[in-house]
Amino acid sequence: MNIKKNKPKAQFSNKWGFLLAAMGSAVGLGNIWRFPGQAYESGGGAFIIPYLVAILTAGIPLIILEFNLGNLLRGSAPKSYAKINRKMEALGWFQTLISFGISTYYNIILAYVGLYTIYAFSLAWGSNTTQFFLHEVVQVTDNISIQGELSTAVAAMYTGLWIVIALISITGVQKGIEKVNKIIIPLLLIMFASVVAYAISLDGAINGLNAFFTPDFSKLTDPQIWLNAYSQVFFSLSVAFAIMITYSSYTKKNTDVTSTAITTALGNSSVELLAGIGIFAALGFMSQSQGIPINEIASKGIGLTFFVIPEVLNHMPGGAIIGVLFFGSLLLAGISSLISVLEVVVAALIDKLRINRKLAVVLTASLAWLMGIAFLFGNGLSLFDIFDNAINKTALISGGILEIILILLLFRKPILKHINRTAPIRFGKGYIFCLSMTAFILISIFSYNIYEDYFHTENGYGGYGLQNNLIYGLIPMMVLVAISIGLSFIPWKKEDLEEIKTFKKEKS
Repeated sequence: MNIKKNKPKAQFSNKWGFLLAAMGSAVGLGNIWRFPGQAYESGGGAFIIPYLVAILTAGIPLIILEFNLGNLLRGSAPKSYAKINRKMEALGWFQTLISFGISTYYNIILAYVGLYTIYAFSLAWGSNTTQFFLHEVVQVTDNISIQGELSTAVAAMYTGLWIVIALISITGVQKGIEKVNKIIIPLLLIMFASVVAYAISLDGAINGLNAFFTPDFSKLTDPQIWLNAYSQVFFSLSVAFAIMITYSSYTKKNTDVTSTAITTALGNSSVELLAGIGIFAALGFMSQSQGIPINEIASKGIGLTFFVIPEVLNHMPGGAIIGVLFFGSLLLAGISSLISVLEVVVAALIDKLRINRKLAVVLTASLAWLMGIAFLFGNGLSLFDIFDNAINKTALISGGILEIILILLLFRKPILKHINRTAPIRFGKGYIFCLSMTAFILISIFSYNIYEDYFHTENGYGGYGLQNNLIYGLIPMMVLVAISIGLSFIPWKKEDLEEIKTFKKEKS
């Protein structure tokens, strides 16, 4: 049989390009706006202990697994999993669709950040930062059932960012993704390090750092703190999004991706700690200058980024310059992450449908842009909150659980052999044990989240009501499962099917 050969696979030019792209994916909004508040709520300095344990026992083992899966299987998530077992292809599509789902609302937050980068030049948010964000920027409605007005400023920034990200992706792996990350990541680190250095020089900064690092060891006996630590590591490293499998498939065969995985994990955690230092140093300044206890202003997520930080900048010497650097670095972090999320879907479409990159990018970005419009209206912030919660707490974790269990059951020996072929140290039973324990911990986190969000309280997650949590959260996740299964039944092209069969024969 004369089978047409596939085109040579796109590749990063070297390990440095791959590392920066992986760092660009891992370092995102969650590092800067989620980690500091999470750490503070979970015992301050004491949280560092379970956090480091989680990195060593789950974060690093998981990212090593995904880097090596991509390097060995050399395909998008659906194609890679199909090489292991055809029935696993649906899991690959599920993880791919999770990334697509995230892309529909992630860029909304980036649009807010982009606007605030501009607003920072003149501190345009004024004295009432909460009022400005909710009513001037978002134009939020009082009820999730009331759609409200479309925010034109956010819509314009949102559309512009999608165009920029699509153009970067269209230019390819080396000329687009790699080249942009080689600029973005060093610039991001320089800008953010400058913000942190300035923050710790402010009067009162030491009070904020004491609040952040002073340990409350009594918290270590609370299982929820350990679940928080593992959740933070899991989310921030971009594992189970199909991102790292996709990116590592662009590395040269038998490359030592294990060392790069460890570097990525440690680099990501360093940025999170740096963010905690900078944010709490700034909160310490705010506390001293305004006479407000730190526990009354410490926050995370949207509240920290768009309510608290602008208020701090209002009272900070040189607040406009620092604001531009802060929101600018946040924007760069978000762009590099969204590029990777888009690439997951693009790679899957190219593999499955054999369409060209330009068409795959245009289709994916256009559909994501169109679906994201729902989040631009006055009730969009509530919709985002429910949908994001369901994706992160339900879909992402369940996908990660299935990934680990199925790999250990069906592909343990081949992947361990591949890791040890290139890794600087030998991996064996200890590594397998860490992965097994990670699956157990993720099952615990998943069960706890489902109980809390849908059974524990009458109104469900966020007080939105159980019905809204089902309609905008859990049911869409079930739809993703159904679509994933459907996509897995689309037949592969002859050359791809032959590649899948050949791989299975070689590994059997």
